[in-house]
Parts: sequence; structure tokens; C-alpha cells
Amino acid sequence: MFAYLTLLSVLAVSALCQATPAIEKRSSPAPYSNFTHNPVYYPLKQAPLWRVCYARAIQVQDGSLLLTWEDYPYGENSSNLDTFKILRSVDGGASWSNFSHVADTQNGWGMRFQPDMYILKNNIGKYPAGTLLIAGVSTPLSLTGGVYIDLYTSSDMGKSWKFASHVAYGAGPETVTTGDKSIWEPFFLEYNGKLMVYFSDQRDPAHSQKLSLTSTTDLLTWSASTDVVAYSNANARPGMAVISYLPTIGQYMLSYEYCNPPSGSGCPAHYRLASNPTEFLTATDHTLTTTSGHTPGGSPYSVWYQYPGSTTDGAVILSTNSDTDLFVSRDNASTWTMVNVNQYTGQSRHLLLFNDNGEERLHLATAGFYGCSGSCYNYVSNGVTALEKGNLKVKVVISEDLVGPTQAMQLHDLQKQTKVIWPKGVLAPDPSSKTLSERGQLKNLMLVSALLRKPSNCMRVTMDLKEKDWEIARAVKNPDRVRELLSQGHKPDAFDLCEAALHGAQCAGAVEIVEILLATGVIDPNTRPDYADLTNVAEVEKDWASSDKSSSPPEIYKDPDEWYPLHLALTCSHYPTDRQVQKRNMTQMATALLQHGADPYAIFRQTVRIYNYWLRFPGEPQDDKPDKGGVYPLIAALSRIRAYWSKTEHLGTLESAIDDLLAAGADPMVRDPRGNTALHYLALSWPDDFSVRVDEQRRLCRLLLDRGIDPNARNLDGQSALKLYFTAFETSRYQNRQGYSWNVWQDMDEPYAKINEEVLEIFEKAGANLTAQDSEGQTLLHIVAGKRTLRMYDRLLLLLSKDLDPMVRNAKGETAIDVAMSLEPSGESFFATVLKDHVEGLNG
Repeated sequence: MFAYLTLLSVLAVSALCQATPAIEKRSSPAPYSNFTHNPVYYPLKQAPLWRVCYARAIQVQDGSLLLTWEDYPYGENSSNLDTFKILRSVDGGASWSNFSHVADTQNGWGMRFQPDMYILKNNIGKYPAGTLLIAGVSTPLSLTGGVYIDLYTSSDMGKSWKFASHVAYGAGPETVTTGDKSIWEPFFLEYNGKLMVYFSDQRDPAHSQKLSLTSTTDLLTWSASTDVVAYSNANARPGMAVISYLPTIGQYMLSYEYCNPPSGSGCPAHYRLASNPTEFLTATDHTLTTTSGHTPGGSPYSVWYQYPGSTTDGAVILSTNSDTDLFVSRDNASTWTMVNVNQYTGQSRHLLLFNDNGEERLHLATAGFYGCSGSCYNYVSNGVTALEKGNLKVKVVISEDLVGPTQAMQLHDLQKQTKVIWPKGVLAPDPSSKTLSERGQLKNLMLVSALLRKPSNCMRVTMDLKEKDWEIARAVKNPDRVRELLSQGHKPDAFDLCEAALHGAQCAGAVEIVEILLATGVIDPNTRPDYADLTNVAEVEKDWASSDKSSSPPEIYKDPDEWYPLHLALTCSHYPTDRQVQKRNMTQMATALLQHGADPYAIFRQTVRIYNYWLRFPGEPQDDKPDKGGVYPLIAALSRIRAYWSKTEHLGTLESAIDDLLAAGADPMVRDPRGNTALHYLALSWPDDFSVRVDEQRRLCRLLLDRGIDPNARNLDGQSALKLYFTAFETSRYQNRQGYSWNVWQDMDEPYAKINEEVLEIFEKAGANLTAQDSEGQTLLHIVAGKRTLRMYDRLLLLLSKDLDPMVRNAKGETAIDVAMSLEPSGESFFATVLKDHVEGLNG
């Protein structure tokens, strides 16, 4: 599990971790309404550990909601025992009152961690359908000794509770240290007359952690556990299992976090599908990645939402702790999109579909994050979201044979269903009597494509566009048909809404058709049509709402990733299975494009340069000169490390591309138009969880410094490479929406302290001035003091060990202590305390 990480050992830095946002002082929301960020319960500030965490909610038979969470008000030496508090709401979650609690009546330890509630759908043993269950971890306050997952039942909708059975036992201690026999995170599911409990299991010496399953037919005795997910890598830690049933395909979906994956670090969200919920072990393992390329991480929780009036159609809704957004799949977990519901996230944020006074809504509950203590303050909060928000109800198919008024009406209906405000002028005032304009149809279909998030980010739709020729674009796999169409006068620059004919041919590996189309002399191999990115609805709307473009659309449609034709030729020829055939296709296509004038220095959106691919072909020209934007090949290759990680097959690794450039004579001293050296770009990417390995980055750092790059060189913004390194992971790419790093638990890994020390040593040996101030008077201490992630704490201690002075003032007259204090108006800044203690130590 994401879990309790070495517990007391993390308390010293827990104030720096991802935290529940500041308490909002506000009145209760209206009953039975949609609302956000509603504080429910404030724990005592002196409470130990993270005070509260891991909220769960359920709706019982009388329509009221019950809410519980981990609650530990007592210290390790207290004689009092922790319980699961139960609050009740009778107004749709708007307000709450104390109702009951679940106390440990068996072990003398207390009810400690990860409660889960469930209502029986069928009779199980002597317990009738409708019985309310709760299970959670019971273990001593010291976390040493044994641990049970215990089951309690209620026959009066949560007012009173009785012990039923021990579900599972571990010898402990209850920590995440490999070898400790701990168990965590129960989840209920009924199947074939049995009640099953899935849980995270550290008891098997062959696995640091695995997912296990036990079942019962009477709630009193439980079967021996069986494996649900167990990786061959002994260090892998799958955890936090949640099961949903997808009636559209008759399969169960298991969502879970996969900590310590072989592809990198962190705990990315994974899922598996199986027709039998006891057979996930052999099911295909999927990483959850959105259509925009984002992979969320940490404690996923998923539910199935049935569309109103439908017996099968619906959507999977999933939450993770890395994002405030929800993740939604409308196509049976095939593709995923992000939906902003403006609700707090948290450790295993809970999702509950419930009847809110006659309307089905989504209830979200959170109690903050593990690791949050000290000045970082967890509390329990909730929110309610209408299910049409984020277009969760949308299920629209644009027919391929609809044109004119019929299509206009369908798009008009789509606007009403989704409540999307379309750009002014897109829809005809009376869609039943008018066809849309050519431009209007294009705009609508682009928006529909983005909204529905088709896997290709576009749709193939027949439209009545004036003078537009679609035939060749639909024949990209048939050379004879393309020749026939050209002889009949069809245009070689034909396109459909998905791609140009040339692009389609390249992606299909159709070398002959690429050569045929280029030979017509009509197609410009460097064309970059000015279309908005179809993966971003907001940008599309903004673009079309702010302009009145009456000209015809570009004749060659650019694919959604904004690749030039030559990029496609060198990366997207996947269809032939033989790798030699693929390479031959790439070479032939690239040669044809270059012969017809393709620019080998072109750059597309992720700043990947064709030049870098072309270096992989021995014997071709390798001129070390800037492109039209003034960017040299070496700078572009280093930029690629930060801005791009491969979604498609490419030639060679990022590190070897840089080595090749230097070996070919590239000048390491060049700068980009903003004055950044190659060292600046390398610093910006460090350490990058998504692409280049840390050891390679250190090697490249030494290599560039050995080649003579000045470690104190500044760009036009007055920033040195060392400053950029010490602010790495503070840009939007490496933060969640609350300003903390995406993976705070990885921030606590000890190896990063060693990495920071080694990097600083590399720069010091090369002559870097550690006490230098930038154009705003900021020292490295000012920069680090202004951040709150655990990795920054690591760097703060490192800089203080180098005798940097915390009392140096910047251009605003602020010391590093002042900067740290400015982030915490309460005056309890952990960074400020560390800095003050250092100054006091120097002064004796």
C-alpha cells in the first residue's frame, strides 16, 4: 500500500508532504445540493500521526449517509483505544452529526486503519440482506505485535455494532517494511453466494506485498487466502484493491496501485478485467493512461455509473490521490479522460453514487494524506457533484452517413446534452432548416472529437464540404486505387478529419503511396496547418471564440501530435511486424521526403527534432547548425529529455543521441535564443521519472562540464544551471494541483539525498559558485526555502551543510527564513524552523 511508510521516522518531515488544503471557514451548503470543499470534522491538533485519514461513506436504507475514517486522537502511551467514528447526514451530506462508533471488543488494541463499509445484497449465513458491515485493521497503538482485519455488523443501519469474525491475521508489526507480516485495506464484494474480502498482504516472504482474497459463506469463518495480484518482482507492492462490475461487457474491473513498478518509481494506477472476480491473477495488466498521456498514481478508487434509463450503458469513474480531477472511461476502460469536479483529493478518496433526494449524484469523501502531521493538518471533508458535470452522461455517436440538416440537428442535440457552450456562430440558428457552413461543420466535429476522446483524437465522418475530395485519403493502403483516383483528377492533398492522405500512408507503412503522392509535386512536405490541439477542448473553444476565420481550412490536416510528415516517416511505420521492414520503410519514406524538400531541422510540439532521428542513419549529413528558430541539435536533443517521453517507437535512446551529436562534432558551448546552455536543459530534466535514468544524467552532467561549459553561466533570465537543478520538480509537470510533487512518497526515498549530494559535488569540482545570487538577489537557500516538498527539505539540509548563510537578503530585503515564513501565515513553517535552528547553532 501507499501506507504508513516507516511511520515515526517520517514525522520529522511530515509537514512537508502532500496535505489537505487550508481549512475553509464557511457555512454549511444547502441540503440536497451540489457543493465542494465542505469541512466535516476537525481532529485535535495535538493528535498523533496524521490525525485522520482514509474516509469512507455509504447510504443506508432510510436514505441517510454514514461517514467514517481512520481517527487516532490518542498517543502510543494512552490507555484509550482508537475507534471508527460514525457520523450521519440526513440532508445529502450537507451537514453531519455524531451517530455511533465501532470499538474493538476482541483484541484490546482498538480499530486503527482503513475502514470499509458495505450493505449485504443477499442473505449470507444468519445475516439477512440489508445488514450493514464494516471491516478494518485492528492493531496495537505501537504497531508492534499482531494485526487483524476484523468484521463488525449492524442490523439497525449503523446505530449499534457487533463483532462477527476475524477476517485475516498477520503476525505484524504493522509497517510497510518488507518482511513484516502486515495486512491492510479490506474491500468487500459479493459473488456466487459468498462474501469476499480483498486486501493488501505482506505475509508472503516471496513478496514485499501482494493482493489477496478470502471468502465466507456465513461471515463467521473464512477461507484460506488466495493470490489476486502477485508480481514476479519481489519488491513490487500492488495495493488498495477496488472492484467494479461492468455490465456492458460482463466483466469485473480490479483497480489498484502498483508501487515499485519495473518501469520506474512511484505508484501508478493499474487495472485488470476478468469475467470472474476470482481470476484477476492471470488477467491482462493495464496501466491507466489518459488520452492526453497522463498516468495518475496512488490509491485508485473506482465505481461503475449506470446511465439513467439504460440497462447496460455507463461509465467507469475513478479517483486517485495524485489528481483532484476524476478519470472517466465511457468505453469499458479502453480509454480514459480527466474530468475536473473541483473537489479535494486525498488518500484513497472515496466515491459513492447515491440517491440525493430523488437525483443520482456522486459523493466524494476525503480525510487528507498519509504523512501529513505537524503544521500539515488533515481534516475530513466532502463534496457532492451532479453527474452531468464533466459530461459523464454523454453517449453520442456521429453517424458516418449523416450530412446536412440531419447532422446539424445531431450536433445541436449534443450541445443540449452536454451543456457545453459552443463557440459563437458554430451552430446555425435553426439547425432543422439549414446546413452548417463548411467552417461550422469542421469546428463542431473537431469539438465533438475532443469531447468524446476517441482513441485517435479524431473522427472519420462523411460531410458535405464544398470542393473537398475525400477519396484518396480513404485509399491509403491501395496503390492501384490511388493511381486510378489521381488519373481521374482527384486531389493528392485530400484529407479527412483524422489525417491527411500523406500522413495516413506514412502511419500505415505504405511507402509506395508516399512516393506516389510526393511525385505529384502538389504536396508540401513541410506543411504545418494551423489547427488547435484536438486533445484540449478549452483551447479549441478559445481559439474559435476569439477569432472570425472565414478562409478555407488548410489543405493538409496535421495529426493531433503536430508532427511533420518527416517525423511520421521516421517513427510511425508500425504496421509491418518485421523490424527490418520497418527500418527500410522509414528510410525510404524519409529519403523521399528529403528529396522533395523536407526540412531536416524541423521541430514539432514536443521539440523533438527530425535531425535527432536522422542521426541514427549512418552516412547522412550531420551539420551542426541551428534550425530556423535558432536551436542547435544538441540543445534540441537535451530539450527532448525534459519535454518528451516516447509514446511511439523511435530509434535509439535519448542518451545515445546526445553522445552521437557530441561525437559528430556538435559544439557543447552553443546556447538557445534564451541564453540556455546544454547544462541548463540537463538541469531542467533532473531527475526525470518519465525518461532518462538518473545515472545517465549525472554522466552527461560530468561530460558537459568536462567539455568546458561554464557551471556559472546564466541565461537571459539570470538563472544558472545549478539554480534550475535546485528548483526541479517545482514546475507544473511535476506538481499536483495543490502545489506538491506528484509522488511525495518517492520524495522520501533515501537515494535522492545521495543524488543531490553527488550533483552538488560535480558542480563544485567544476567551479560552481554556491553562494551566487541571481538577478533578483536570490541565493540557492532562498529558492529552496520557498518550496515545500520533501525533496526540497533534502536540498535545504544539503545547502546548510555547505555553510550557505540563511541571513543573506535578496533584492526585496528578505532572508531565506522570511521566504519560508511567507508560505505559512500561521508561523509554523517547518523550513523556517530548520533555518532558525541552524542560525542559532552558528551563534552558539
